[in-house]
Amino acid sequence: MSLPGHMDALISVVSAANPSTIVVMQSGTPVAMPWISSVKALVHAWYGGNETGNVIADILFRKHEILDLLVLFLFGHGPSYTTFLFSDLKVQKIDKDLKVTVKVSNTGSIAGNPSIRRPKKELKGFKKVFLEKGESKVMEVIIETKYVTSFWDEIREAWISEKDSYEVIITRSSEGVGAVKGSFEVEKTVRWNGL
Repeated sequence: MSLPGHMDALISVVSAANPSTIVVMQSGTPVAMPWISSVKALVHAWYGGNETGNVIADILFRKHEILDLLVLFLFGHGPSYTTFLFSDLKVQKIDKDLKVTVKVSNTGSIAGNPSIRRPKKELKGFKKVFLEKGESKVMEVIIETKYVTSFWDEIREAWISEKDSYEVIITRSSEGVGAVKGSFEVEKTVRWNGL
């Protein structure tokens, strides 16, 4: 019932070095956990299917948004030692795709590489670029609209893209500081299966 290889030893060493260690375990059977008293928390994910990763991210990164809690390191927080400005956001629907373009400027004193994300709700796309001090570049993300707007309806056993107005938020982290916003419309509700 032990974890494979040196996993138990690895968890013990990491938790000894960092008492705030959280273990996320995916296993379909009972597992011995000799290190359980040395970790801050355990998320036992079992085998949850296609949405396992999203659910784990919701638990670990997004619960603070629901409860409006102050979090020290938000989703998207990273070791960048410079600052960025997002501007000139353009959101275009082109046939079945959604094209999001934004100008990113390095406003800090050293080079760095931001990534663009949609905070809260769902991360639908991201891109990274390296910027020298004072440099700006236009970043573009293209994703098929049905993948941006759809959710799984368990009752109908189908993906649904609902008729609605959708907001696009471009920012460096889920905190949303310096975000630029745009929107687009889905004119008709569509249900679909498969890819």
